[in-house]
Amino acid sequence: MKETRQATDLETPSAESLFLAGSFKKVSDLFLEDNTAPIRAADLPWIVGALVFQGRVDESQLLFQSHKSELSLTETIYVSFFLGVGEARSSRYLSARKYFTENLLRLRAILLKQTQFQNEVKSHEILLHAATFFAWQGVSFFCEMSGRYKRGLYSSRKAFDASFLWDSPFARLLSADTRGHLLVRVGRVSEGLKILAWAEEFAHKNGFLGFESAIKVSRLNYEAQHGRDPQGSLSKLISYKNTIAVEDSYTRASLNVELARQFLLRGSGTLAKKCLDEAEPILEAHGHRRQKSTLWHRRAYLHFLNGSFEDAMSNLAKAEAVLNLAFDGRLLLEIIGLRHKCELELSHDAATRIDFSPQLIKLTAVTGSEIAQKILDRMLKKQVISEDDPLGALIDRAECASVQVSSKIDMHRLVGDVLDTGYLFLLPRLLGFRTGARAIVINAFPGTIVVINRIDVFAAASGSSSQQVRAFLLALSRSPQTKLQLVELLWGYRYEAARHDPLVYALVRRVRKLLGEAQNWVHATEGGYGLEKGVEIQVQENSARSRINAKDIAEKDLPSKSNTKNKLESDHSHQQNFSHTSDTNINFRQNLFLEWIGTKKFVSVSEFMREFSVSKATANRDLVALVEAQAIGKSGKARATRYFLASNL
Repeated sequence: MKETRQATDLETPSAESLFLAGSFKKVSDLFLEDNTAPIRAADLPWIVGALVFQGRVDESQLLFQSHKSELSLTETIYVSFFLGVGEARSSRYLSARKYFTENLLRLRAILLKQTQFQNEVKSHEILLHAATFFAWQGVSFFCEMSGRYKRGLYSSRKAFDASFLWDSPFARLLSADTRGHLLVRVGRVSEGLKILAWAEEFAHKNGFLGFESAIKVSRLNYEAQHGRDPQGSLSKLISYKNTIAVEDSYTRASLNVELARQFLLRGSGTLAKKCLDEAEPILEAHGHRRQKSTLWHRRAYLHFLNGSFEDAMSNLAKAEAVLNLAFDGRLLLEIIGLRHKCELELSHDAATRIDFSPQLIKLTAVTGSEIAQKILDRMLKKQVISEDDPLGALIDRAECASVQVSSKIDMHRLVGDVLDTGYLFLLPRLLGFRTGARAIVINAFPGTIVVINRIDVFAAASGSSSQQVRAFLLALSRSPQTKLQLVELLWGYRYEAARHDPLVYALVRRVRKLLGEAQNWVHATEGGYGLEKGVEIQVQENSARSRINAKDIAEKDLPSKSNTKNKLESDHSHQQNFSHTSDTNINFRQNLFLEWIGTKKFVSVSEFMREFSVSKATANRDLVALVEAQAIGKSGKARATRYFLASNL
């Protein structure tokens, strides 16, 4: 029997090795569910830790109570730390503080009894360093979870130092992780991210695979939150979400919640809602109250963007209900801020703007959160540009531009920066729209159309067809238009269905493509097209605040009646030209080209290629055919060759 037991022990991996590899479920299966391996005192801390990281905190406490008498002082310190982590993650702060305080008292007792260990100096040093590490690591973790970031920096420094004296890789990893979080939270973003990157690499080298994944998620989250890599951060998070195999329920939920935030920042409210829907079952199953509050806050913000302010207030009440208000100051600050925004929208009264009460100022000071401080600064109309937080700096610029008149150049540059970074959630307020608006903005940036569909914001390049698209949308915003009206208005021709319907259909397809998910806003009516009720069409003049509404379009943005009349009168000669070309085998693209070139004086081959997305050979072939048909003229040679409408001769 004895030999059999030894062989089994050799073949069965230890709870510690499985835990450090991130195989938390395998630990609980092996030692609890399947009863494959006996529970020894040395294994208990890692079994408890595995349960905690799976969100099974109550089970871990029961296991500790049933084996408490078997544990050594060192093992008890380990278990108390893991139980404190589980309680803090579940927002049971008083219970978490009890476990961490017990470790501080054990450290004090060890320091007071140093003379008793004079004959066992080596073992005493190990115990002392371990106790010192877990005592201060518990305090720093508690400060991080309860939103006391500046206070946590001191204890994280002591834990970090103790981990090196102890020479424990696991301790070094934990202390670096927590210290990285705290540094980012207080605004030392670059320093914190550097430590997290080191911890991620260290975890990989030492085989702490589960912790490597968790730290990577945290690092990616912070990089995205602070706009460190606007173009790549979202794709990295999505890619990692699709490949992640983390058994830590807290980490998986936090990834979905952060993804929701990133989609919101980029104007993709529909995708944000999907992420929150995926995260909710995880949070309900494992009871992570702080993340539940964050989830309800995100849902409230979605309702806010959708213009459903009462629903947003209801979700904020749910977010606050799960908080421990004595410890969750940072989350409470976010809830208060959004609640006042909702109250302002509901009352339309400037008197309900956030008052800078002692509570808000005190909460901001207690947390030490750099993000909270920046929000307070914005309320106080202060602008603090931080190179360490590119997204925060962009938001500061947008907020300033929203409340004061900016020059056309500054506004032009700011809108361009928003489009370049992809943080499209800034555009509605920046362009002067109220929350929950549905609008199409033409020339928010030259050659760009912005679609604002409440929780979704989309931008597309209208290209060289922008003037035609602009006139079409403005006409629909005034009233539904028949095809006859559109042809006479946009092209100035006497309407003939066989000849002109393809022009209208092509334009409608182009506009719907530009509108993306909102393409159903342009819908077919009897004999023509109309615009969805409630959709606002506006034209930004040089990306400045001056805008042209549908009421202003008659004289400025649509062809005048006299111009239309003149063009209709001259249309007979143009029809003769056109009918002449119809006898030759003019294709549909060439017909569209004849309409398009009428808006220009001269066109090059390269312009033809860009407008119709064709190769150079195809462009040359089409143009030669039109020249031979005498539909267009040609001037210049080689690269200087230009084409013009024959009727303009």
